[in-house]
Amino acid sequence: MPDQRHEAFFIEYPNIASELFTEVILFNPAETDTHIKTFALWDTGATISSIAPWVVKKLCLEPIDSVIIEGVNSLEKCDLILVHYVENNRGD
Repeated sequence: MPDQRHEAFFIEYPNIASELFTEVILFNPAETDTHIKTFALWDTGATISSIAPWVVKKLCLEPIDSVIIEGVNSLEKCDLILVHYVENNRGD
């Protein structure tokens, strides 16, 4: 059986949290000089993630494939885009 890599993060909230946000640094894997510091909203039940169109434009990201996304009421063909991220929990 191949080795599997698992990663996690830990954040304390002062109250019960309805949304999980962490600060992240996003960058284009083909051009690591340009990056964006922003916040990520984590959907713990999701099987696929999404990024905002402004991130795609700012980082000059290009689709690597396409995928069919099944929503509650529809199917939609969407671009598959690779973006790298680093959790910024050190306060940089």
